[in-house]
Amino acid sequence: MLIAFDAQSDRGLQAFFELQYHSGPMLIEVNIDFKGSSDQKRQTLTRIKEVIHDIGHPPDPHCPDCDWFQVMSIVKHCYDEAVRTSTHVSTTVRILDANARAAAGY
Repeated sequence: MLIAFDAQSDRGLQAFFELQYHSGPMLIEVNIDFKGSSDQKRQTLTRIKEVIHDIGHPPDPHCPDCDWFQVMSIVKHCYDEAVRTSTHVSTTVRILDANARAAAGY
């Protein structure tokens, strides 16, 4: 499900999730940027990494919606961690279906 993860204290977090959905394979890109000191950001990013690894688990082939809900749950928990230490958090979720992925070169 998680296919790429980049967390840098100066930028925030970028994660890519791939899942199978009714319409076919989808790529979900999540960006979370927040203000704070370098130490605060580093600690928050460490907690966000733990959230992603704790919640993430192999997809359930009998539940096509489970992956979708799991990714959205991960996004919510990551956001919750970021707002615990920052008053300014920007979260962007971009969803690309198979056609959009091909057009974007993913």
